[in-house]
Amino acid sequence: MKTLVCLFVVTIIATSMADNFHEKLQGYSQQCKAVTGISDAALSQVLRPSDDPKRKEHIFCILKKAGFMNDDGDLLVDAIVEEYTQGGSNPEGIEKVVRKCAVKKESPPETATHFIECVHRPRPKRYVLFRDVAEE
Repeated sequence: MKTLVCLFVVTIIATSMADNFHEKLQGYSQQCKAVTGISDAALSQVLRPSDDPKRKEHIFCILKKAGFMNDDGDLLVDAIVEEYTQGGSNPEGIEKVVRKCAVKKESPPETATHFIECVHRPRPKRYVLFRDVAEE
């Protein structure tokens, strides 16, 4: 039942995100690729769990550019919730998942990666933040 609820919440997040935001994320990913040096092969697998430091830096970079993290590695939960609840039918569920996954880790890239993997956990191929980037 919990998996079904999480899948539902992730699906709602996916459908509530504007196409314009997806385009921005693709742009952020390209900008971050130049900074992090992540390979195209690694980028195509960015949503799959890995200990690759470039992957972790890349995720952190994108979340910073999206306004979802600051330089200190703090997740900006209110900004994330605001973005994903626009037009959504279950803002409470979205907020619950975001807050559950917003756990500070030992470094900003670790925090970013944990957040993405936590939100993405129910169905790795359906994660929304990097959906378009990962499918290229």
